[in-house]
Amino acid sequence: MNVVTQFKSMVVFIAMIISPLINAQSVVLYNTFGANDYYQTNWAADVGYHLNTDHVMVANGFSVASSLSSVYLDSIDVALMNPFNNDGGNAINLSLHEDLNGEPGSIIEAFDFDLAPKFSAQIYTLNSVLSPQLFASQNYWLVASSPDPLAELGWFWNGLSPFGDYTGPKLRQSSLNNIWIDDSSYGQQAFRVTASTSVVPVPAAAWLFGSGLIGLIGVARLRKA
Repeated sequence: MNVVTQFKSMVVFIAMIISPLINAQSVVLYNTFGANDYYQTNWAADVGYHLNTDHVMVANGFSVASSLSSVYLDSIDVALMNPFNNDGGNAINLSLHEDLNGEPGSIIEAFDFDLAPKFSAQIYTLNSVLSPQLFASQNYWLVASSPDPLAELGWFWNGLSPFGDYTGPKLRQSSLNNIWIDDSSYGQQAFRVTASTSVVPVPAAAWLFGSGLIGLIGVARLRKA
C-alpha cells in the first residue's frame, strides 16, 4: 500500500471516529404533554393580570436526568391561551432560569413573543438562539409573565393527569407581595423541553480532525523524503 493510499485510508478512519461526535442527537429533557400533545384546554393558569387585582407570574420546575452529561437547549414547547376577556396586549415572556434554593434564579435565556389574537389556544415552539448547556442532575425553572400590566393570558394545564394532581414543582408569584408561593398541588402546566446531545462540541471536534490531518501530512512528507 503506497503513501497516498494509506493517507486516504487514515482520513476515512478519522472521519468515521469524528462523525458521531459532531452529529448531535435530539432528546426530550422534560414533557408534561399527554399522548399526541394532549393538554387540558378547560384549565389554564393566569399569566399577567388576575381578577383586576394583581399581576401574576407562573413558574414550572424540571430537572435534567443524571445520565445526560452534555446537553444543549434546543427548543421549548408551551401551550398558551389568549382569552376573549383579555383587555391588554398579546405579548408574553417565557424565560429559562437556574434554580436558586428552590426558586427561579438567574435567567439563562429569555423568549419574548406575541400570542395569536384573542380567544386562541395553541402550542408555541420556541427555538433557542443561545443553545445554553444544561447540566445533569440540575434543577431549572420555566417562568411565564407578561410585560403588559393589563394583559390577562393563560398557560394551559398538563395532559398527564387531572387538574389538581401533583405532577412536579410549580410556583406562583403575585405583584401584591412578590413572593414565590408553592402551587404544585394543582399540577404543572403543559410544556416540553428538548435538547441536543453531543460528546464533543463541534469546534473541538473540528480541531481534532484538523490535527489528525496535519499529522498525516507530516508523516507522508517524511516517507517521501
